[in-house]
Amino acid sequence: MEEKSKKSTNTKQAKIEVLLTDLKSNNTSKIKIALEALKIVGEPSSLSQIIVQLNPNGPSEKNALILEFLSCLKDRKARKVMMDLIQHQDLNALQQLLLSTIWNSPLDYTDYLEVFVELAIKGDFMVSLECLTIIENLDGPFSEKSVMESQVLLGEYADSNPDKNSQKGALMSEIALLIQDFQRLIDVEDDL
Repeated sequence: MEEKSKKSTNTKQAKIEVLLTDLKSNNTSKIKIALEALKIVGEPSSLSQIIVQLNPNGPSEKNALILEFLSCLKDRKARKVMMDLIQHQDLNALQQLLLSTIWNSPLDYTDYLEVFVELAIKGDFMVSLECLTIIENLDGPFSEKSVMESQVLLGEYADSNPDKNSQKGALMSEIALLIQDFQRLIDVEDDL
């Protein structure tokens, strides 16, 4: 029985490897077929190999197909993998693209509120905009710890970046207002 399970796992892994190789192609139909098959047999651990196929230098049909695939992830284990990849230093050039898949995702990323706040603080205007959109679309409920950590990060940002009139400053102010609203919700729930 154990031998059969091991053989099945090896066969599945071999299929995944073939599909990941097909993603390296420039043949659109081959890429589409590979991504459709990966929806069925893929593993969250394969996401890094899929993401490295993205081109950070501009839109392409391949990028669109991969981003659509990432936006449709349903395996809850994929959340942690995606967040680890978004924060990975070697993938900074892809950060904005990866964040765009989060707010379209059916997965709930509420547990990562303070990570999105930190990414907004550290990132450029476009990364901050993506984070604002994600935060606006988080379902909650939010943990008091997560909201408080977000407020601390935003307070530190405001102290070191007093220019609220810049484009990024305006985005950060909007994020701070959202976090204040989340705190009010927590306070109301505590009063009930």
